[in-house]
Amino acid sequence: MDIRSILGGVSAAPSKTTQPADNKVNAERKEAETGSLRTSEEKVTLTDTAGRLQKAQTAAAAQPEVDSARVEQLRKALADGTYKVSADRVAARLMAFEVALKGR
Repeated sequence: MDIRSILGGVSAAPSKTTQPADNKVNAERKEAETGSLRTSEEKVTLTDTAGRLQKAQTAAAAQPEVDSARVEQLRKALADGTYKVSADRVAARLMAFEVALKGR
């Protein structure tokens, strides 16, 4: 089977005509290759929420990953049944976390 019959008379050779959009792409490609591509100044801004998340991430990164001594202390307290959960302390920490997320 001949490829020309599949294409239905469409020429497989590239067209010699160039569209205006093609001219712009070719000009940009040429400028990029020669290093003379103009750059525009761009400004990136973060939302308040993204800014707060970024601050929280930075603060978390500054903390040690694991306090091995504390982990062992908690493990022993859980094993021997002496670990007590303070509902007031849990509630206070949750509220502090919510306040920190809202940035108030």
